[in-house]
Amino acid sequence: ITALIQAFNRMIRELFKHRDVIRAEKLASLGTMFAGIAHEINNPLSNISSSAQILSEEGEAAEPALRRELVQQIVEETDRATRIVRSVLRFSRDRAAPREAFDLVELFRETFRFIRWEMPPHITFSLDIPPGLRLRGNRNRLEQAFLNLLKNAVDAMPDRGREEWLRVDARPRGAAVEIRVSDTGKGIAAADQEKIFDPFFTTKEVGKGTGLGLFVTHEIVEEHGGTVTVQSREGEGTTFVVTLPLEGRGE
Repeated sequence: ITALIQAFNRMIRELFKHRDVIRAEKLASLGTMFAGIAHEINNPLSNISSSAQILSEEGEAAEPALRRELVQQIVEETDRATRIVRSVLRFSRDRAAPREAFDLVELFRETFRFIRWEMPPHITFSLDIPPGLRLRGNRNRLEQAFLNLLKNAVDAMPDRGREEWLRVDARPRGAAVEIRVSDTGKGIAAADQEKIFDPFFTTKEVGKGTGLGLFVTHEIVEEHGGTVTVQSREGEGTTFVVTLPLEGRGE
């Protein structure tokens, strides 16, 4: 029976290496991101509208300095909206996108932007990553992996009448970087921790999880030569530890 189960699990993993299955989970992530974009892009559009309205009302009577300031605000907010849209377009590309070098802090700032709108007020987010840590890989794939971890953390912290924390910190470890995504949520039962990276396994209620998020995260991290492990105590919180090679180190 054990041999049969192991063979079946190997078969499932091979099946999940096909693009259609991975793409299904990516579509779920895109749904989260598009919802976040709708909220995130509203701010620059509102600022553009306000500045344009003032310019229209003031017309030639506006002081030159005020006109320059309003035009500059329109330009800056347009650039901001463009960056937001560009990040989604990059994420939606196929997984065959070329590998590139990128900054770890910027990766997490961009990823957090997509879930910030749905984060309840009782959760405080903190980011502690030293500058200059750079990875090389498929940026949109890694964004998807960390988006899964952040979403899981938020889902694990329903309002229990107390303040909760979602923390991301990273430290170099030789030729690699250790990234820790921690929450103060419900935690994971010890019996479930060895199964959480298996396909279709979920601790969420029926209809609230596909059971693919952590499996896909594990696959993406392995694709990049890294590892992902979990540390959790039921009722106290969970930490996912992701180790990835740094750009230009150990090569």
